[in-house]
Amino acid sequence: MNGEPQRIGKPAPKRVTETEDFVAAWTRLTDAYGKRVANDPAAITFYKDMQQRLTDSVNVGLAQAQAQAGGWSLREIGRIFGTSHVAILKRIKLGREIIARREQAAGVVRLADAVKASVPQLREQRAEHLRAVGVEDYRVIPLKGRHRKTA
Repeated sequence: MNGEPQRIGKPAPKRVTETEDFVAAWTRLTDAYGKRVANDPAAITFYKDMQQRLTDSVNVGLAQAQAQAGGWSLREIGRIFGTSHVAILKRIKLGREIIARREQAAGVVRLADAVKASVPQLREQRAEHLRAVGVEDYRVIPLKGRHRKTA
């Protein structure tokens, strides 16, 4: 024995989420966001950031895809996207810039190591935005449960 616990049986297989499964879940989340806006119009505070995040994510994804050996050509990606390969190259350049900016801002070498947005940070962002536009926040958050103490 080398001091490590004995493993019995086969390791659990790594769960694979197909792109279509992910997009279906994202669509449900997006629809749920619309319902949140209906119940809490201040939720639109996050709309522009979410819209930009989606655009940035596509550009970062294209930059990361282009960095991999083999795979799809820029012309193929352009056809899928409904644009030219030159437009895809521009998005790849933007993606590289986004990666570099985020890594520098987070003080990390790899973007994957950066700290993600937290609920308290988003609550503060909402409060700051509403103060800046002169709108009182009418939402009441019960003080029970996870993340509720920052409200």
